[in-house]
Amino acid sequence: MQNRTEQTITIPNKEKLDINILESYYYARTNKVVDRLIPSIGNFLLDSGAFTFMSSVVKHGSIDWLSYSDRYADFIRDNNIKDFFELDIDSIVGLDYTERLRDRIERRVGWQSIPVWHPSRGGQYWKDMCKEYGRVAVGGIAAKEAPRAVYERAFPSLLSFAKERGARVHGLGYTDFDGLKRYRFDSVDSTTWLSASRFHEVAQFNKDRVIRVVPRKMGKAIKSAEDALKYSFFEWQKYSDWAYINI
Repeated sequence: MQNRTEQTITIPNKEKLDINILESYYYARTNKVVDRLIPSIGNFLLDSGAFTFMSSVVKHGSIDWLSYSDRYADFIRDNNIKDFFELDIDSIVGLDYTERLRDRIERRVGWQSIPVWHPSRGGQYWKDMCKEYGRVAVGGIAAKEAPRAVYERAFPSLLSFAKERGARVHGLGYTDFDGLKRYRFDSVDSTTWLSASRFHEVAQFNKDRVIRVVPRKMGKAIKSAEDALKYSFFEWQKYSDWAYINI
């Protein structure tokens, strides 16, 4: 979603858009289209954007996390966003301060966040999260905080305990097609749909996964990078719809 689409986008008055979106607060905070779209999106998740901020610390300088968390909370409350992730910045400020920020945000918003488990938090912390929260997340996969094999060895026990407690689990940055069949996450996300256009390709839904293809081999004319992204987005949405029924 980009600002240049603002004049052409149509927002339904009553019906929900049957799409799944995870947006980063880092981008949403300055994008005037997003707050108009949020009420119309069927399944909307908001990430804190803290990882992006940490990745660009040279640009932003030192970060006032208290001020950032307050602005994040205000955006969530003002847009009535029900599903949002905590600022999981354990590796920068420590777990105790991360918990303080989580509490601060939740008090300011008025409802629970989605806490994000990292391997450094340990097994008991996962159990406590599942007991206290209705929706939890596994993080650090894309950042490779631990080898993929280590995560996947842990997934069965993590998911099993969450299911016993009635907690839904989100896998941040996990879209391994075969892995998703083995490990029954309630939801996952990925920015993989963006990558195909970088190689002059598009994503295409194919049976039980998404592959990258060259448009001319499909007999299709993709006129611009923006068209490629749109095409890829809806192909990934097809996979999402398929996965909802079959996984």
